[in-house]
Amino acid sequence: MAGAGEEPLDICRRLFQAGVEAVQPIPLLQRALKTHENKCSVLNSDGTESFSFDINHNIHVVAFGKAALGMMEGAFAVLNEHIVEAFASCPQDLQGTAHFTSPCLHVFYGAAHNLPDEHAAEAAATILAAVKALAPTDVLLVLVSGGGSALLPLPADGITIADKAAASRALASHGASIQQLNIVRKHLSKVKGGRLAAASPCPVFTLVLSDVLGDPVDIIASGPTVADSSTFADCISICNGLNAWSSLPESVRAHLERGVRGEVPETPKSIKGAQLAIVGSNTVALQAMVACGTALGISTHMLSAHVCGPASEAASWLVQQIDTVTAKGDTLLVAGGETVVQVSGHGRGGRCQHMALVIATLLAKRALSSSHEHVTVLCAGSDGQDGPTSAAGAVVDATTVAKAAVMGLDPETFLRECDSNTFFSRVGGLVQPGLTGTNVMDLFVLFIRRPPL
Repeated sequence: MAGAGEEPLDICRRLFQAGVEAVQPIPLLQRALKTHENKCSVLNSDGTESFSFDINHNIHVVAFGKAALGMMEGAFAVLNEHIVEAFASCPQDLQGTAHFTSPCLHVFYGAAHNLPDEHAAEAAATILAAVKALAPTDVLLVLVSGGGSALLPLPADGITIADKAAASRALASHGASIQQLNIVRKHLSKVKGGRLAAASPCPVFTLVLSDVLGDPVDIIASGPTVADSSTFADCISICNGLNAWSSLPESVRAHLERGVRGEVPETPKSIKGAQLAIVGSNTVALQAMVACGTALGISTHMLSAHVCGPASEAASWLVQQIDTVTAKGDTLLVAGGETVVQVSGHGRGGRCQHMALVIATLLAKRALSSSHEHVTVLCAGSDGQDGPTSAAGAVVDATTVAKAAVMGLDPETFLRECDSNTFFSRVGGLVQPGLTGTNVMDLFVLFIRRPPL
């Protein structure tokens, strides 16, 4: 067996890395953009053609998200001579790491800890002004990746960046899903919910590296180039449903109420001349992980690319999947998605670390009656950052809780305080690859080892 001799932890990390590498933006863009004479075809992630457009030294590019620079570099590799001007809004933490430059490329850095800030707002204002100044004969190429919503913040009149950031924090702390967050965000913005594309005098072609379950194009990065079906009334319903309405800044509540009354224009419900293709996703990463495990000689299976809901419930579901494996020897299960954590206490962590800690407690209980098996589980964000921490996630097994007990640490206390990062910093198990330059949500690996008959 190719994986024989490797520790389960190392095999889990290897699969995670394979998934991340499969959605690196530079090769993705080079595969997605194909030129022939004066045409450029755009391919979906499955290799089928989505659409094409004319190229004649008339392309303007804007990119925003955690993979913005990589996607931009990939686009330049294919379309360089035809690109007139380009703008990229990138995470603050990537400043000083970029190696790609071009005389016509303008790079902005902002949105520290994935929250909108004044630096990102400056980028958004510059991009919107450039888009409005285009000619009808130009082509606008928009490159979108995870984190794009925070990196393209241009609040509606009367709302400050601080207000919008406070609203995002309030919703997240009340357990809002990424879908719910983005519905509200685009109704607080001058560019989200299709408003960026609607401002363009020329055709708009968008390439997306998806970070949302099911790849809903109107939700990814709050859909700046996609017609929006949601309404101001939906926003208020979401906030009330999460019991978050009173936690929102007064300016945000007032804006949403004005929208319901028709005093603020709704997001565009149709946009002429705008097309979009998904060039990468969580599924692409999972397929690469299956291929990696299989190449190691290990039976490897994909569970789901749609793991969601509360992190504790998702953790229980993952552990339950162990019982679906009846084979002896080694088995790998992979899954992906994005969970939520309703924040309590004053700890430090993220949804993947929280989920991993819940799994550690479940594996410890399971080991009491299943001593014949060894299970290792990795939960990590594909972007390399889980919450406001330097870790992507954590890897655990049935011994994690025992190690903590020796140190006098109670996992349940850390879970109540949402302090999983502190727990793993002390006990060990953090996954820390650094920022990966991409984002397709979270990746999960279960390694199951059972003695042969």
